[in-house]
This record gives sequence, C-alpha cells and structure tokens, in this order.
Amino acid sequence: MQHLSNAYHKIQIYWWYFWEYLRFVDFASIRQSLQYAIWGRCHSEDRLVHSRMGTFACRKNTTDFMYANYNYERKVKKFIQKHLSQYNTFLDVGACIGDYSVWMARQGYKCLTFEPVPTNYEILQKNLHLNDLKDQVHSFPWGLGSRQETVNFEVRPHNKGASKVLREFNPTQTADKNFGTIQSLDGALPQLPLNQNDRVLMKLDVEGMEGEVLKGAEMFIKNCSQLMIIIEATISDQSGIVKLLNQWGDFTYRAIDQHNFAAIKQTPTTVEYTQAEDLKRMKFIVEQTTEHTNKEAKILDVGCGNGNMSLALGASGCEVLGVDISPKAIFYAQKRNPYPNVFFAVKDVNTLIADGKKYDAIVCSEVLEHLQHPEKLLQEIRKLLTTNGVLVVTVPNGKGPRERLVTRPVQWLHTHRPKLWSLLSRVKAKLGYQNTTTQSLAEDLHHIQFFSKKALRKLAKNEGFEINTWKAANFVEAVFPLSFFTKRWKALQRLDCWVADQLPVGWSSGFYMVWKIKNG
Repeated sequence: MQHLSNAYHKIQIYWWYFWEYLRFVDFASIRQSLQYAIWGRCHSEDRLVHSRMGTFACRKNTTDFMYANYNYERKVKKFIQKHLSQYNTFLDVGACIGDYSVWMARQGYKCLTFEPVPTNYEILQKNLHLNDLKDQVHSFPWGLGSRQETVNFEVRPHNKGASKVLREFNPTQTADKNFGTIQSLDGALPQLPLNQNDRVLMKLDVEGMEGEVLKGAEMFIKNCSQLMIIIEATISDQSGIVKLLNQWGDFTYRAIDQHNFAAIKQTPTTVEYTQAEDLKRMKFIVEQTTEHTNKEAKILDVGCGNGNMSLALGASGCEVLGVDISPKAIFYAQKRNPYPNVFFAVKDVNTLIADGKKYDAIVCSEVLEHLQHPEKLLQEIRKLLTTNGVLVVTVPNGKGPRERLVTRPVQWLHTHRPKLWSLLSRVKAKLGYQNTTTQSLAEDLHHIQFFSKKALRKLAKNEGFEINTWKAANFVEAVFPLSFFTKRWKALQRLDCWVADQLPVGWSSGFYMVWKIKNG
C-alpha cells in the first residue's frame, strides 16, 4: 500500500508535467513519467525532449527528461519570470543539463553556467549546441565553493542532478570520472565576464553546498548593487545562510515553494515613483530602450526633470545623459544620483548638437505637451539620433479622459477664473491633493498641446519619423472623483492600468510610443 501511495503522490506532482508533454505531443515522456512514478524505472535509451524551455538531449536511465519540462519547479520559473525585467545577468550554479541556462539565454539574458560533474557538463555542452547557444552562454566545467580544491562527486544512478561532494578520495585515481574542480566566485571573478553594473539573478542548486558557495562569494555579494539569489532549500532550514547574507547586505527573503526561497538584496531607491501609471511608464521606457540597444548604448533623456527615468535607465549600466532647462530639477537629480554612468546637465537640445555626439536611444517622456513648437524639438532630436536608434515618447492623450475632464477644465479656471481657481486649490489641498509631481520640480508644467493619435502620426511623419509601437497608459483613475479613491489604493490604480490595456489605445489617458527614423 505504501508503494501505491507514493506512486499516487508522484502522479499528482507529474500532472503538470503531462500537460507540457501533451503540448509538444511528447507521449514518450508521459509513458516514462508513469513508469518512473509507479515502478521507479527510467527510459532505456538516449532521446531528445522538446519543451518551452528548449530542446534537450536526455540520457538513458536518468530523470533528465523531467528537468527539460517547463513545469518542473514551475513556481520557481513563474517567480523568475515575474522579476526578470529587473535583472540582465543569470548565474546558474549547479546547472546539471543546463535547462535553466538554455531557458534564460533564449530570452536574451547573459548567462554564466557552472557545472563541475564531468558527465553533466558533457550533456550541458550538448544542449547548448542543440539550441545554438554555445556562443551566448559562458559555461565553466567547475563548481563554486569557499576555496579552490579538487573533489569527487557521488552521483545518483538515475537523478544525475543530485551530486554530493566527497572530499575523502585520492585525486590521482583518474579512473573515477566524477572528480572535478571547485573554486570561489571571488577568486574566479577576474576571468568571468561580469562587471559592477550587472543586475544579477543567481540560482543555487548545489546539494548542501549553499553556505560554502556564498562564503566564497562574499565580495561579489557585497559589491553587486542589484542581486537576487534563489536557493534550493527552505528558509527555516537555512538560518545560517540568512545570518550570513544579513552581514553582507540588506536582504529580504521570500519563500517560493516548499523547496526553494529567494534572497533579494535591497538597494537604496533612486526612483521616487509610487503611482501605478508612473511605474508602468517607467517599465515601458526601460524595456523598450533595453530591447533596442545593448549595454554599451548611449542614451539621452530629454526633459529629464527630477531624473527618475535617467536613473532607472542608468541601473542597466548604459551611459545616460539627462538634460533639462530647469536648474532646480537638475540640482535635485544630481544630488541623488549614485551611478557613475549617469550624468545630468542644465541644457537644451540645441546645445547638444554642437557637441557632435549621437545617441542610440533618446527618451522624451511627458515633454512635448508643454511646448509651443514640438516640431522644433523633434527636428533637433532627429539630428542627435543614430540611424538605427529609437526615440521613446510618452504624452497624455489630448482626447483621453484625464485631459478632457481634468487638465483642460483646470487650466481654463486657472487662466480665466483665478478666484475660483484659488478656492478650488484650497479644497484640493484639504482633500489631500498636492500641486506637485515626482516627474519634475519645474514651476510651469501647463499643457499647451493636446495630442490625438492622428495628430501624433502626422507630427511624426512631418519630422521624418514613423511610430512603430503604441501602448496605453491608464484609463480613468486620475479623474476626480475616482482619483480620490484610487490615489489611496494601489490595487485600484493597477486595475485601471490593466483596463486601459484591454481597451482601444485611443480611449486611454496617455500614449507610450516607440518612434524610428523613416528610411528613405
């Protein structure tokens, strides 16, 4: 009965695996999962397995075929996917067949992969080759620990990923093919393609060696400004690791599932945005500039205001120049800038043209609506943009809910009914509204232009651009009286942003766009 109970428990776990196999019409893996769950037997021949993660060579008489399944450690993958945009580099420590490295590299992330067991490293290399990733993934045939040493590995017959370190052995007995090298991450850093601006997601699957790996990475952990470590263990069982990490940085901890938790290094925030629409706009700008450039890119943030966007872009390691004509805003941006690759200056775009410098991406966020002649700024931006560069533009929708129901009426009152405007301002203050913005400390933030989608297309065309991407901002959360409630509950703000994505872009309160120079 115990045997049947264990089999039933395994089949429950494998239920998600079966759906993945069916998706790729992989009936052989379904059969092998059932065989392993019920009788503990593995398949008797080498074969290829296809999944959302990639294509994998799986060894006979092993559980390799399970690692290749996207739903193996499903919660871990969903957790990674949720936080992926915050990082640009993946360290796979104890990579086994390379399933996570292949998955991350196929999504465009820089991967460093460590696997000390020779038989596992051999299949890892084969899988990188199968997925055309040998030139994209930096793989190393050694493991990480607290010091450099040669060790032997006790490898389980079927589960090759569960390799235990055995230090009591004779390294001259090379007939045993499961001996390998371990060294500290700090000691290996000079030969690794890592730099101080990398935002690192590190996954540890080292069968009890977690503490040793972290001790050998002390300087790396202290110096890495943005770091998340996923550890295959439970938080309650790893109080020593938690104590260790807390000595080297400000970490928070999240349980992912019953076998894995995440240690997330907290860095001093340089971005002051808290509203859902501001964060959504920042995410769009960072993602689009990252997608269309590389880490050596030069980025210009025109009308940078308080520097929020410039600092968010600078976290990726790119060289960023933020310019604004408000000395007050630039002073504030400079005061809180922690990045050596981010610069701020009180300049208009015209003076930059004389410098003769070109930019791979230019950001113009919430600027054009404040200008009498936006076409003049776009003409100057075009001269500063490289031929294949991108211009990321965000503006309010002049025909959207916020501009129609809030901005236009309020500005009319301010201009034509100053006494009524003064009374309204006092009422707003009592209700908790402030006439300030985290975007800029500039004193005049009146809207002059009220762009429609059609007007933006025409403006772009006239100045030699084409708009390749449109995305909605928010919908009605900034419209009074709804704003009285939404500004207090972030969940309502996020819901409003989601609703805007489901509706036609023209119904939203703002536009996010990617412009490119027209060919010919």
